[in-house]
Amino acid sequence: MKRFLTSKPITKPSEAYDTVKEIYEEAFPKDQRVPLWVLRFRSDSNDIDFLGIYDNEVLVGFTYLIHKRDMTFVLYLAIDSAKRQDGYGSFILDSIQNSRPNDRMILCIEALDSSAENYTQRVKRKQFYEKNGYRETGIFTEDYGVRNEILIHGNDTVTFEEIKSLWAVLATPLFAPFLPLFIKQVEEEAKES
Repeated sequence: MKRFLTSKPITKPSEAYDTVKEIYEEAFPKDQRVPLWVLRFRSDSNDIDFLGIYDNEVLVGFTYLIHKRDMTFVLYLAIDSAKRQDGYGSFILDSIQNSRPNDRMILCIEALDSSAENYTQRVKRKQFYEKNGYRETGIFTEDYGVRNEILIHGNDTVTFEEIKSLWAVLATPLFAPFLPLFIKQVEEEAKES
């Protein structure tokens, strides 16, 4: 199916903001959500894109991207639950990659844990990103008590220090209490060649 999606900055007040809030709250557990007003406020930075994604003027999802040097961190990518099986996620990931072809594309997912209540969802999420060209980096972090895995697109590499520098883009002294700025590296596994 040929798609032509558009993106627009998320602002408040707007109908889009309210819809993004609903998608955000449905897609991410509370303990993994930076307060939406913080995301909106920080999106005024040149290093952050908070974008609603539209298909024929209908909001289907949003992205929150942090840019630093040659890196783009996909902090959030969420699609309206009624449209999740329609291929929007893959299309949006491709669009992000094409819009910044020289950047390393990085994202974070909940680490696989067979005892987790949402284990099946975690497996599907990881399979989705792997299908779209992302792979393991061997870097795991913990923030707000949640163990996460860092994935990167293609054959690129990233270090834990670079991950921390991406999170720091969001931080200011006023907002530091709301952000997992002091994420800790819980494990870096050596990758076999």
